[in-house]
Amino acid sequence: MRCSVVIYCRDIIIICLLTCVSPLFAQPSITTQDNQEDVFYRELVEQWVIVNATESASRARSNANMAFIPLLSRALSADVELSVNFSSLLTGLFEVYPPDSSFRILTWELLITDNHVRHFGVIQQRKSPRSLLPLFDASDMHSYRTKEVLSRNNWFGQVYYNISTIAESNDGHYLLMGYDRKDSLSDFKILDVLVIKDGDVRFGAPQFAYPPDMPIVAEGDVASQDSLTNRLFFEHKEGTTVRLSVDESSKTITYSHLSPIHRSAKETLYNYVPDGTDAGFRWNGAHWEWIPDPSAILPTD
Repeated sequence: MRCSVVIYCRDIIIICLLTCVSPLFAQPSITTQDNQEDVFYRELVEQWVIVNATESASRARSNANMAFIPLLSRALSADVELSVNFSSLLTGLFEVYPPDSSFRILTWELLITDNHVRHFGVIQQRKSPRSLLPLFDASDMHSYRTKEVLSRNNWFGQVYYNISTIAESNDGHYLLMGYDRKDSLSDFKILDVLVIKDGDVRFGAPQFAYPPDMPIVAEGDVASQDSLTNRLFFEHKEGTTVRLSVDESSKTITYSHLSPIHRSAKETLYNYVPDGTDAGFRWNGAHWEWIPDPSAILPTD
């Protein structure tokens, strides 16, 4: 089971810490002396090492994560130019920027048990760098949430490794690619849309045709160009490597085509593995339409 009322309540407290701490550091006190800054960043790194110490007890990692969050909030609030590369300072932290560098998303995972990972994240916008937007992982509520528009407070937790502005849009829509260690049986690659509007964010937009090569995974999913879905989950057997990437020049998305490891495993997605072929999507000016062979699409000028 991935859901726990205790963990849920604890995470709410953690998110409140992240939301409330940043105003306390509106003045960059950590930069007054070099030695004070060194001590602060040393403490930040020390807590991060414990967060990722898989040999340590779960409680120790969780406590370190609670200590790490206000430290990270303080560091982000002081970095008003968004110039510090936190992913190089903190190995295992994911940090992505859109092409215009107008904001950044930092995400990370906390191993609770071998079968339970929780995610944490924060969005920092360049126009208001001290107003941090924390993300609350509510993925325990449902394994697949393909139709919903999600907020920061019920975010489908994952780590983001790519963000793009393909869809010719300067209206605050961004294409997100993420990864989630779902459980001990399977993992997710996730294709989603981030929308930034009025100083806040939401996740999901009806932009993807449901792939006809993929089993229906959630109520309302229809494998047709007439039924668009808000996000896509590519579930695959734990330990296998699945590619999910975007080519901005040709406006295509490519993913590893998945098939059951044997015939009797059809529609048990934890038994799906890459079969050596690719499928994908092409932006048609209105939405992402499914295509069986992205390599056949020539780049546009």
